[in-house]
Amino acid sequence: MMLAALLLSADPFLIERIDTPAGVVAEVGGIDVDAQGRVWACFHHGEVCVLEDNAWRTFATGLHDPLGLLVREDGSVVVMQRPELTELIDVDGDGQADEYNTLCDDFGLSGNYHEFNFGPVEDDAGHLYFALNTASNGAGVRHEKRGAFTSDGRDGRMYASVPWRGWVMKLAPDGTLTPFASGLRSPNGLGFDHEGRLWTIDNQGDWIGTSPLYHLKPEQHYGHPASLVWQGGF
Repeated sequence: MMLAALLLSADPFLIERIDTPAGVVAEVGGIDVDAQGRVWACFHHGEVCVLEDNAWRTFATGLHDPLGLLVREDGSVVVMQRPELTELIDVDGDGQADEYNTLCDDFGLSGNYHEFNFGPVEDDAGHLYFALNTASNGAGVRHEKRGAFTSDGRDGRMYASVPWRGWVMKLAPDGTLTPFASGLRSPNGLGFDHEGRLWTIDNQGDWIGTSPLYHLKPEQHYGHPASLVWQGGF
């Protein structure tokens, strides 16, 4: 009884309040913690900031709707923007990114507001994984598009009129991009567990009755039909 009382009264975790960076809209797109214990965050309006010694420092600005970042051991930061996966490097050591290098933009973009991108996460072999949202009938397709276009992908509420919307993608260290898994509506989170298995969550909506958690496997389909237009033989 005494042990149970101690366990019940003990705080399961510490909550520490951290104010957001001054002048930055508090719409967080991604968070990571580096080897030094510093907290990194990207924000909806395009900033990447790092919390160091209880003070925020702006590392990069001008990004397009970043919804995920990964801090690597070499100090570079990989950010998933709407048009591309980008590597940020502080070349001169002044605490701000000097280089914005495109790691991958080999996927479609129609300009639809709902084409969010999520990730990245990295496996032990250095492969990066990121997720591409489907578009919505709540907004159209822009006149200028990037990538192939198919009108077949416009059926239904959520659609994939450009490649590889509704997929999780795998980027090899040599820059080769491979479609990894399909059938997702709005896969707004990726992560590896301690056994190296890749997981994602999907967002409730058409064809997705609730918000599921999926163990992703290569070449598997997870239920939402929109992405099938980019699968060979469809």
